[in-house]
Amino acid sequence: MSTYNSPPPYQENQPAISPSSIPLSAIKALELRFQAKGLLPAINEEEIHPVWFMALKEKDRFLWRRGLSLADEAAFVFWIDVYTLINLRLQDIKAADAVTELHTLEQQYLEAFLDAYYKIYRHVHAFSRANIVLEEEIHPELANRDAVMLPERSKRPA
Repeated sequence: MSTYNSPPPYQENQPAISPSSIPLSAIKALELRFQAKGLLPAINEEEIHPVWFMALKEKDRFLWRRGLSLADEAAFVFWIDVYTLINLRLQDIKAADAVTELHTLEQQYLEAFLDAYYKIYRHVHAFSRANIVLEEEIHPELANRDAVMLPERSKRPA
C-alpha cells in the first residue's frame, strides 16, 4: 500500500477539525491584523476581552479539567472553532440580566470579528492545516501531538 493512501499519524484517532477553525497559535496574529486594517471597532482590552484571550481561556480550561498544567500544552495542537467560541459569548451577553453599554460594545466587536472572519476562514483554515503539516515535517518530534478542538461544548451547561 502506498504511503500516499494512508493518513499521516497525526490524523489517527483525532477529533474532527472544524473547517471554520484555526490553530490557537494563529488567532492573536489574525485578530491584531483585523484591528490594524480597521475591520474591528476599537476596544479597551481591560474591559472587553479580545477573541484571542477567550481562546486562551478555553485552552487553560481544557488543561485544568484534565489535571494538566501549562507545561503540558506542548503535547497538543489546539484548534479554535471561531464561530462556536464567539457564539457562546454572544449567548452569554444576550442571557445577561441587564445588558450594559459594555455588553453592546462587546457584541459589536464580536460580530465585526465574525464578519471579517467569514470572508477568509476557508483560506486561513487551509493555510493553517498546511502549516501544521510542514511544521511536523520539519520538526518530527511535533508529529505526535494530539489535536484538540475548542471550545469543547456547543452550549453552556445549565
